[in-house]
Amino acid sequence: MEIDKIEALFHYSTENKDNDIDKQEKSNRRIETVCNRQIEVRHKIYESKKGVIDSIQIVNEKYSSILNQEDIKSAMYELNSFSKILSNPHIDINTKACVINSFDFKEYKKLLHTCKFTCLKSISRLYNMKKMALSYIHSNFVKRLYHEDIKEQAIFFNELVSIYEDICTDNFYVYVLRFDLKTIKKRVYINRGRL
Repeated sequence: MEIDKIEALFHYSTENKDNDIDKQEKSNRRIETVCNRQIEVRHKIYESKKGVIDSIQIVNEKYSSILNQEDIKSAMYELNSFSKILSNPHIDINTKACVINSFDFKEYKKLLHTCKFTCLKSISRLYNMKKMALSYIHSNFVKRLYHEDIKEQAIFFNELVSIYEDICTDNFYVYVLRFDLKTIKKRVYINRGRL
């Protein structure tokens, strides 16, 4: 994947925020997250003495030569199937809870493991959904609230699947960094006056 395409993906204008200041702040946190959570990118920054985007490209090239397009197709099929189950209004909530509880993203996790990814939104959401599904199955969670949460999760996975539509070996690493890596939480500064 070329540098200009990576820069365009990580540009602050691509952030889903209301104003440029918030977009820039979110973009800066995303870059900080990449540097802090992806050790290989951080090492490349120091080794190559290049910027974050250049280092992402170097690491992406490494993984594009390792990854297999068929494995990526299987992983995307898995994500797409999960997304369809969540958003299908004809599947009752009990069935959805059972499916969520048994789902594991085996193929997607295999690719993530190959690329040494951790701290991903999709995996974190799946684990949280499994906990909620178990609570719902054991009648420890209100049906209305559970239904609302599934709607929220369906929106997230539908967006992820639509973004990943053209994912391939050449851009898999970059796309996961940009769209699935959990960003570091916004810092809240408390201004304490002198007493």
